Amino acid sequence: MNHSTHVFPAIPTQLTGQSLVSHAGLSVLTSFLNAVDFRRVCEDRFSQFVPATATHRPGKILGALALSLAAGGEQATDIDGSSQMRV
Repeated sequence: MNHSTHVFPAIPTQLTGQSLVSHAGLSVLTSFLNAVDFRRVCEDRFSQFVPATATHRPGKILGALALSLAAGGEQATDIDGSSQMRV
């Protein structure tokens, strides 16, 4: 299952027969958000609704929210768990 796409190189995988649950897929999602320049797109679309002096920018918040939901978060306060990833 090592197929390359135009955006990402092949990710090495190995079947071990173990039942492991991790958030390794968040790395791929983070890379995708960075590849499509998600922050800039959000700034272009939502900056008119956010004061220029706001500390938290829309791209950062929406990217963290997407990662939090992908990691199994159920509410906006779960963003703290994924905020360490750079989006």
